[in-house]
Amino acid sequence: MCIRDRYNSLIYSTNVITYPGEKVPERGEEEVQLLRIYLYRPLSYSYMSPKRGDALKEFEELLESRILSRRATLYSEVFSIEKSLINRFEDSWREAVKLDPEKLMKEFERLFVKGKEGAPTCPPCEADYLGDRSDPTDMYDIVGLAVSPDQSESPSHIAVELEFMFFLVNVELRTTDKGTRRFIRELERRFLEEHLSRWVSFFSTCVKEKAEMNCYQLSSELLNSFIEGDFKLLKALSFG
Repeated sequence: MCIRDRYNSLIYSTNVITYPGEKVPERGEEEVQLLRIYLYRPLSYSYMSPKRGDALKEFEELLESRILSRRATLYSEVFSIEKSLINRFEDSWREAVKLDPEKLMKEFERLFVKGKEGAPTCPPCEADYLGDRSDPTDMYDIVGLAVSPDQSESPSHIAVELEFMFFLVNVELRTTDKGTRRFIRELERRFLEEHLSRWVSFFSTCVKEKAEMNCYQLSSELLNSFIEGDFKLLKALSFG
């Protein structure tokens, strides 16, 4: 995990970060939340270092289950994401994780760690686009989370911010307290408004244009489309 529970509180304990079962419930709010969980997690994995074997293994398991392509029509209906994009993302990564790990690592490092000029070709952190004035750690603090000390990712790394959203949606889905649910949903909306929606389009455009591997091109395209659709959804739920 990129993020960890700092205060070990009951409501926000990291033991809620588990994948729900494969059964799709009846159409409704719960199913929408599951769709969000199912997509935030793989997107987060796609921007983690391939050297993290634990993350890569779980990512591969999710891809093999075809958890996304089996719901492509729903993603199109709820988030206006093209069904073909969902399928291509899943297929490209199913192939990529079976490649020589060194090849995947080389592309990851070129894009996100150290390119030809000695800097990342496409910086993966919010701070690189919006500066130090945009620090997500205050939002992590609200729910008692912090970046794991054994991880190298910055708090504003795209993988960390996506994992944070995955965590929040999990909490919202599992809590039975209406007040807590409203609080968490508003926190999700704020995080998208104040952070992800402000820089993801710039990051995604860079990756789509400069990635040499199709899997990263499709991750960027899907990321941009999903964040835009999820932000619209949360605004509608907040003010509808």
